[in-house]
Amino acid sequence: MGEVWQKKGDLDAAIEEYETATRINPNYFEAQRDLGLAIYERASSGLSGDPNRCLVEMNIASKISPTYSEGKKYPAIDIAALKTMMAKCYEIKGDYKRAASFWSDVAAMTKDNKSLLKHISKLEKQKPEHNNKKIDCQDSTVQAMLIKGITESDSKEYEVAKSTFENMTINYPHCFEGWQNHGALEEAASNLQAAMADYKQAITLAPNYDGLYYNMGYLLEKMGLAAEAGNMYEQFHALSGKYPYDPRHIVGLEQEYARQQARLHGK
Repeated sequence: MGEVWQKKGDLDAAIEEYETATRINPNYFEAQRDLGLAIYERASSGLSGDPNRCLVEMNIASKISPTYSEGKKYPAIDIAALKTMMAKCYEIKGDYKRAASFWSDVAAMTKDNKSLLKHISKLEKQKPEHNNKKIDCQDSTVQAMLIKGITESDSKEYEVAKSTFENMTINYPHCFEGWQNHGALEEAASNLQAAMADYKQAITLAPNYDGLYYNMGYLLEKMGLAAEAGNMYEQFHALSGKYPYDPRHIVGLEQEYARQQARLHGK
């Protein structure tokens, strides 16, 4: 059912089904993995595009024994794909040291890995980005505030969580996670214009995170802005190499965006 909802473009419903599957069988690797992948693009409970929750699910999936999966005749565990996802999440978070470590594991399992080795070398030389107060976004204080907001949201204390993330955007404005999570809570409360402003700020700070473009596209569709949604999905596709769901629907939105641009430029 999760796969069905995901193909129809309703990631929120898909995540609910994946979460149900993991509760029924916490050792089902594929359910844990797919839940993590869906959360990477869009998370439930008012939190969207969340690499932190994705990492939680991927860590759980990585600890499931291959013997268990084989005995239950579940799909084989693809360790390289799992570590790739974890590397992406750490890179998005700006934790370049951990990202390089996971990419190194992937490189060891990849035959043609020249480009990957170059990427690892670049990450190892890259310094964490700092905000105006010279605070690293991976600083323990920043991450503690982030976890606090996520925990509050999980406990359905949405207004408290919103306040926590708002404080994060004020004190650590160069950390995209505060903006994204605050925007997600605004979206959940149907404050769509406020959510859009937060999502835009998050994209500015983390332009290579494809999940942010998915969420902006999802929001713009809710607002009836088909062409603008098509533009966001087009950028998601360029970064991720895939369509978020039904290609025909997405292509239709992209074409609407192209028509809008043509009209603006008199073509």
